[in-house]
Amino acid sequence: MSLPADQYRRLVDSSPDGILLVRNSRIEFLNPAAARLIGASQPAQILGRSAWDVFHVDSHPVIRQRLEHLLRGELVPPVEEKILRLDGSVAHVEVNSTLLDERDGGTIQVILRDIGERQRRESALRESEERLVLAFVGAQEGVWEWNLETGAVVYSARWKQMRGYADHEIPATVEAWEQLLHPDDRSRANALNEAVHRGRPTYEGEFR
Repeated sequence: MSLPADQYRRLVDSSPDGILLVRNSRIEFLNPAAARLIGASQPAQILGRSAWDVFHVDSHPVIRQRLEHLLRGELVPPVEEKILRLDGSVAHVEVNSTLLDERDGGTIQVILRDIGERQRRESALRESEERLVLAFVGAQEGVWEWNLETGAVVYSARWKQMRGYADHEIPATVEAWEQLLHPDDRSRANALNEAVHRGRPTYEGEFR
């Protein structure tokens, strides 16, 4: 089933991703999302410009290589690159490209997805993990972390030393803690675990 032209145009115009058509390196069409991403108030500010002006110079080698593959009829995977906004600032985007017509130098559809927020979240997560590692290294007390969503566990080297083990002798699993726990204390530990799962904000207990 093919969409009527007006419905297809509304679909393109309402897309949250930027969509451009590039022929002979010139931008012949872009939707409102692409204009906003590049920093233009309307698409007419960008029409006719070279696509090379949109992409950051650091991205040119990769874009040029992808263009060569596309013109040979090959598929290219998505890639994360940088574009230059009209105000000179840099935006990070995921680029998907498709060759629509190989005549007259080729017509290429380029889809740009803003990944700036995702990168900020990933950067914040890395910084948090780095701070946690530093806390583990510097702590004189035994420290361990259990991610209840993923099940991932981290035990500090000091935590293992306090139990008389070398760093490599305790694997990073919840089962390792359960095996070290005194059998008479397991029911109490399980009750505390369940309380945290149900939303209790603190975990405090003494175990052998």
